[in-house]
Amino acid sequence: MSVVCLPLTNPRLDIPAPRIVPVVVCSGGGAGVTDHDNLISIVLRTSPSAGEIQRLIKEWRDATRFLSNVSKKISHPLYNQIIADGNAVVPSLLRDLKDNGPADWFWTLTTITGENPITENIAGNMTEMTAAWLEWGRKAGHLND
Repeated sequence: MSVVCLPLTNPRLDIPAPRIVPVVVCSGGGAGVTDHDNLISIVLRTSPSAGEIQRLIKEWRDATRFLSNVSKKISHPLYNQIIADGNAVVPSLLRDLKDNGPADWFWTLTTITGENPITENIAGNMTEMTAAWLEWGRKAGHLND
């Protein structure tokens, strides 16, 4: 995370004349502005790096490795953070499926992409489900072997 200062003027927020405000830049995607007692903070979120995504994946795996209940695994805050990073994580999740085999990423990928390449005839077959997502990733340009 880094902080930069930018001039800000916005008549909707009743800010007189341009002033310099801190801008916090962090990973994740999205932006926001808050006004607390006429102190303005702008949060700009950038896409996470591949290294940050891999760190999140590893931390989530470490934190949930002894959980067999999928509901508990996917309700973990790190899992939700992975989803919140959106399309930026799709290539890393697909590479993880490719490198490590079936994992808990099917629901995540469907949630992020709005796609589901798993057909009724392969549902439940983790190996074929993984293959379907990898093929989808290649066609969508998210995975280059």
